[in-house]
Amino acid sequence: NTNLFEVFIRMFLGEVDSIIKQGLKSAYIGVEENEAFLKGKLLMKQQLHHNLVNKARFYNNHDEFMINCPENRLIRTALEYLLHISSDFNNQRLIREQLTYFNQVTILHNVEQGFKRIKLGRNFQYYAQTLQWCEIILAKKTFTSFKGSCMAFAWDKIFEAYVSDLVSKTFSDYNVLLQRSRKIRLFDEHGKHSSSYRLRPDIVIRSH
Repeated sequence: NTNLFEVFIRMFLGEVDSIIKQGLKSAYIGVEENEAFLKGKLLMKQQLHHNLVNKARFYNNHDEFMINCPENRLIRTALEYLLHISSDFNNQRLIREQLTYFNQVTILHNVEQGFKRIKLGRNFQYYAQTLQWCEIILAKKTFTSFKGSCMAFAWDKIFEAYVSDLVSKTFSDYNVLLQRSRKIRLFDEHGKHSSSYRLRPDIVIRSH
């Protein structure tokens, strides 16, 4: 009962929610500052330009471990963009709630440069799906014009939700379990559990 664009927004917000629950990551970011003490590397060109007269200051370049990394900035930028274009009240509410977790993260004005700076190492692996969504959203094109693993995942989830809804209505006299996380065993022809096959089905139908 909503348009497809808002469905995609909701799916993106679900990915962001997963990151928030696992915790926003920080990374070492290069910072240039003109300070009263030497820290890191002295930038001679900037030093001569800014401190030729005031020799008590040092124009430094150093690394700081910050939450304001490109990965988080891209997510913050995507959330801010969606807040202005979404017309769904629930999506808007979720976006505002999620933005509170990014209050120390700044918006990216050069998105293309931001994507070039992301580093999806081991610590940032759970960001991968969300950053694919960010790439689609911040390109500001229609969702249906994109191809690739991210959109294939999105269409698959929509189809899965549609089928699940039909099954729940069709088998209303049964206990229909959707997205069951626990694996179950596959029965063999004699009604015994098979030790060779274990499944994690999308839908399980059980008699009461």
